[in-house]
Amino acid sequence: MALAKAASILRAYAGDLVHWRGVFWQTLHLAGGGGLYLVLWLVLARFWPVETFGHFNFLFAFISVSGIFFDFGLDVLLTRLVAGSGRAEIPAALLVVKASAVAVFFPLFAVIGKWAGIPWQELGLFLPGVLVLSLTALLNSVLRGMDRLDLEGRIGLGQKLVFAGGTILGVVLWQRQIVWVGQCYLISHLLALALTVWRLRRLRWGTAVPMAAFKPLLREAWPLWGVALLSLLARRADVFFLETLMNERAVGIFSAASRLIEGITVVGSAYMAAVFPRLVNGLGQGGFGSILRRSALFLGLAGLVIGVLGFVGAEPLVALLYGDAYQETVPVLEGMMLLMAVIFLADLLGQGMMAKAWQGRYMLALGLGLAATAAVAWYAIPRFGAMGAVYGYWVREVLLAAVLTAVLAVHASR
Repeated sequence: MALAKAASILRAYAGDLVHWRGVFWQTLHLAGGGGLYLVLWLVLARFWPVETFGHFNFLFAFISVSGIFFDFGLDVLLTRLVAGSGRAEIPAALLVVKASAVAVFFPLFAVIGKWAGIPWQELGLFLPGVLVLSLTALLNSVLRGMDRLDLEGRIGLGQKLVFAGGTILGVVLWQRQIVWVGQCYLISHLLALALTVWRLRRLRWGTAVPMAAFKPLLREAWPLWGVALLSLLARRADVFFLETLMNERAVGIFSAASRLIEGITVVGSAYMAAVFPRLVNGLGQGGFGSILRRSALFLGLAGLVIGVLGFVGAEPLVALLYGDAYQETVPVLEGMMLLMAVIFLADLLGQGMMAKAWQGRYMLALGLGLAATAAVAWYAIPRFGAMGAVYGYWVREVLLAAVLTAVLAVHASR
């Protein structure tokens, strides 16, 4: 009876906020994919030498950064264009920007990767894989703008099943190494791209915006790229700082906790992917503030519940997943769980900034948070090890949430 009453209250309060079928499939995609990736990382850590596992994590971080350059902020921009117009179209000018970004950054990252010590046979698999992922993400922007997260979620879950399943099979049964992982990565993303193209076979290409809009579109895209780049650097900065200031063991202790946090935050990510088109539409219909406030309350409460449960269950969870060798991960995970509500709110407020096309201000806020993280980490990591990275994490998330709240509140009062 109590559960039925709670469900009734939730439907009355949040039933019209988003397309919940899309949230369900996107949550299943991200949560299921996050679970698969967590299992994948655990398998790799147990079956590979520490040096090989460390090299793979560096390689994956490297290609993640390259993907941000390939995307160039165009996925968010296209979602906003499609949500605003209601038409499944990709502007010609946007395609030119995309092709230009790939033509410049793909060879650049190939050279940088080789200089950083990544073998050509690995770069030749992972970089094309990231490029294919970037193309799929561009098409997924159309699906998001059309409020069809269910399609994106189904295809994305299938891609992760192929990648993680193929990788685990090869590593466990045949003792395969990084090249095998790269092959699974590329094949899985090629399959996802083919399925997405098929589902969008009626998509109109290069029609909505004339080529004369190339320069204005480029001016609008680069801050979105800056936001994506700074967001990724903020998530990976702690690992880079630990690698520089400590050692691989500290990186492993912190990464074990951060991987769990990334898996948990998929619930908020799925919701925010669904609410973003509603925020864009709310700007023209006068409902932006109401959607943002109600979403903030919903995500804040969800984050609080998840954080408390995660804090209480941190020790048995770490013991179950990682074993006794990772006991030092427990306080790291507990510290990160305390901020779950703040993480959700900061991400939601960031979506609000993007919906208002305030990506320049959002980029400045992210830069401020990243700078504060660097300052705290530089002082705290040599003294407190992995917990020093947690302190930097706290400062970044709290500062970002506070700054974004202040910016949106000031403009709402005018």
